[in-house]
Amino acid sequence: MFLGLFTSGIQALIFATLAAAYIGESMEGYH
Repeated sequence: MFLGLFTSGIQALIFATLAAAYIGESMEGYH
């Protein structure tokens, strides 16, 4: 149970980081 929540948290953190990096590049590329 705990391991599942931990894994989900890690995946969410990685996804958020990749999304932020992608948006950051898009914003810089737009400007």
